[in-house]
Amino acid sequence: MKFILYIILIFLSCNAWSQSIDYTIPSEYKNQISQKDYRYIINNSIDVLNELAKVSSIENGEIRLVSLDQGENTIFYIDHVLEKCIDLPKTTWKKIIQTHFESYFAGLEFHKTLDINNFDLIKPYLSIRIYEENFVTDYSDNNWITQKNLEGTTSVLMMDLNTSFTTITRDVFEIWNRSEKELFAIAQQNINQKQKFKHTENFDFRGHNITVNFIQNESLGASMVLDLENNAPEFIGELGTIVAIPNKGFVILSRIMRKNPLEFMLFIQAHIEFVEKAYQQHPQRISPDFFWYYQGKFTQVQINFNKGEIEILAPMELSDLISKQKK
Repeated sequence: MKFILYIILIFLSCNAWSQSIDYTIPSEYKNQISQKDYRYIINNSIDVLNELAKVSSIENGEIRLVSLDQGENTIFYIDHVLEKCIDLPKTTWKKIIQTHFESYFAGLEFHKTLDINNFDLIKPYLSIRIYEENFVTDYSDNNWITQKNLEGTTSVLMMDLNTSFTTITRDVFEIWNRSEKELFAIAQQNINQKQKFKHTENFDFRGHNITVNFIQNESLGASMVLDLENNAPEFIGELGTIVAIPNKGFVILSRIMRKNPLEFMLFIQAHIEFVEKAYQQHPQRISPDFFWYYQGKFTQVQINFNKGEIEILAPMELSDLISKQKK
């Protein structure tokens, strides 16, 4: 009887810690990496993570961990590792994978050392990340501090721990006794101080000279557009600016000027496929849409496809401004 019980206990123990590993390449990467290389990345990720926690399962690029202090079923996405590895020599991948995950856990350990009750200590780490609205709905359980800036997206109050980001939950928010408006303002000020790369390009499209502007920062490029007046006032046109934010890393913009107010339609036509690709192929995508920025407000530009033709409908307020220019 004892022998049978011993076997059952061993079986249950092994079953509890068994790993379910799916080596199917996520659809968006099927044309970018071979099955052999994907398996190599997965196996090396498992080796590193099992030293830090315990891999429960991997399916469609989603890694689930157990036995973390932060709770069971913590989720990682292999997309971040793939993005770092794909364009670099395979000889560097093992080190990239190790650094990636160790940096994340270092951020968690640093988080533990912070006195969450000391707002003055926490203040410099406040930040904002923009996510797809559906992502926040699925994962926040209404426990995150959020605000709406662009249709179809949600801006989330975060802590930037240098090697990783973590959300601010309602219970922590209530400790500080500060308004959401104040916290988001502080977070935006912190973002504005981060290094950014801005550049402008000119190109010909259907006989028209189009000017395109970019704001880039690997982690916070998208968040910088929330305060365009301070981060890139030179990219704001007389009638506003058309903005696309396909993923967290960069923003593409086109000024609307009085001398040629309809040029924004050519800009959208020229970049609609580029923005869609930048959205679909990034692990932290935000929106495939275009927005009109004017006086601190973002309004979605309606785009319809009809028999292969692109129909662009300007927001009503922008249409009124353009009409006034013609009089």
